[in-house]
Amino acid sequence: MDVSVICPVYNSNPKIIREAILSVVSQIGTHNIEVIIVDDMSTEKNTIVTLNELEKEFGVRLITHIKNSGPAGARSTGISHAKYDWITFIESDDLWPPDKINNIYAVILQKPDSVWIAGRYIFLLPGGIIKCTEHINQILGKFSKEGKSVRLYHPELTKLLARNWLHIGASAFKRSLIIEAGGFNPNLRFGEDWLLCLKISAIAPMDYIEKDSYILRRQMVSMMRSKERMSFELLKAGRLARRDPLLKEAYQRGLIRHYTLSAADLALIRRGRGDHHRLGYALMLCYLRHPGRVLRAGEIPDPSLVSFVADQIDVLPDSLVSYLASEQNRRRHSASLLNRLGVRTFGPKAANELSAWLLPHAIENERLLDLAALAMEECRQRGIIVPAPARLERICIEVRHKARRETERRLTDGLSTDQRRGLDALTARRLETSQSWLAWLRQMPESAKPGSMIGLIERLAHVRAIGLAPARGHFVNQARLAQLAREAGRMTVQHIADYERRRRHATLTAITLDLAANLTDHAIDLFERLIGAMFRKAEGKHARDFQADGRAIKACAAEWNRKAA
Repeated sequence: MDVSVICPVYNSNPKIIREAILSVVSQIGTHNIEVIIVDDMSTEKNTIVTLNELEKEFGVRLITHIKNSGPAGARSTGISHAKYDWITFIESDDLWPPDKINNIYAVILQKPDSVWIAGRYIFLLPGGIIKCTEHINQILGKFSKEGKSVRLYHPELTKLLARNWLHIGASAFKRSLIIEAGGFNPNLRFGEDWLLCLKISAIAPMDYIEKDSYILRRQMVSMMRSKERMSFELLKAGRLARRDPLLKEAYQRGLIRHYTLSAADLALIRRGRGDHHRLGYALMLCYLRHPGRVLRAGEIPDPSLVSFVADQIDVLPDSLVSYLASEQNRRRHSASLLNRLGVRTFGPKAANELSAWLLPHAIENERLLDLAALAMEECRQRGIIVPAPARLERICIEVRHKARRETERRLTDGLSTDQRRGLDALTARRLETSQSWLAWLRQMPESAKPGSMIGLIERLAHVRAIGLAPARGHFVNQARLAQLAREAGRMTVQHIADYERRRRHATLTAITLDLAANLTDHAIDLFERLIGAMFRKAEGKHARDFQADGRAIKACAAEWNRKAA
């Protein structure tokens, strides 16, 4: 496969940059990989020296800016200098999995018309811990089956990306597609990749494969860790998205899809007397079909929607003002259309049905925004009026609470008395120190010394002594289990100890399962480092002994030559 890889750099750590580039040039398989490093006017001497070394060692193309232009400008420069049609990206402090290009190429062989291929991205946390808990990975993973790629289209893809961030490094694009979408916005320092993906989703489908495609390292200090700066830039990106012509065009296609009136609709609407009656009736019909509710009292519809519907029934959009002034007309039309379309109002029975349907989904994903979207779609499918936002929010909150209780039940059912005592003992203080057992378990030794391995083994033995089978973690959704462990990581031991009994035991179960996996990974990693250090030490000793033996042999030979002479 021929692919150009663009890496923007600004005063990055030399060791980290080298590791990032090495992960690209060391890809498995035979591919033509062009690496373009764009130095965005770095001022650190060590960074500049390293970039020049990389240019000589790996043959990367080094382009230096004479003015700092941010990530968007650096990536745009790389795109303009790329020689291959396929473009992908890597940040100077991140990594690629070794089979990334192979996975992309496999999708191209399956679907030669692909123009955008994306995969899963994972986090590399301090200590070498790898996590894959990003919400968009979970959503996209549901579409992908048995490692095969799945193609996602607008508008569902655009809606998904509007609410979630897909890292630009996890994608590969045809260069013509990036150019058609207008490239990166140079006015953004953050969110420029999100905006570009959002725009591309409006004009092309994405082929997603459930395989690791990008590794983000989270131990670095960067702009992404500055919440204030990030929030400001994201708001700016959102404003630009709302004004973007491509996304406006996509919105227009959404109007056509949801609000195009059939011949039967037009015949029904034309029975109304007066333009304002016909326009109001048509808008009420459109609202009942999508988003699945009536036009509420005092609500003013979107002007774009009003104009689109008014054009179809050949009336002026301004005639809606007279219709909105009469509450009686709105109620009469609402009742008439509910009866004609067979739509039920949202009462207690419908609420119970919706809550029961939503519970399994909430156990897997408890984000209120996604639960609300699922609930609205299910209401439309069942022919039920979508409830008001406040009521929908209450239902989703109640379902989320039930889902949490169900998760806690699944994690704690079947725990023996000894196991529960072992879990509670984690919050107790150790006799020899003032810290708790849980705090001690979380302090994993990092140095590559035999004593560190002993410390890890002691901690792992303590965790395993509680007697929790690893299979217990499969009783609940893995993302939910990881979320429980993360939430507990932000709590003090005293807070956890004060939880009510079932919640406390469920939280400690999640922590224990997470600790067992992390301690095992740390022990394996430390073992490899210790063995590597032993080999290097042995190699050094062998080299020194060989040199010493060589000098002795040389001296002996010289002595024999002297005696022979």
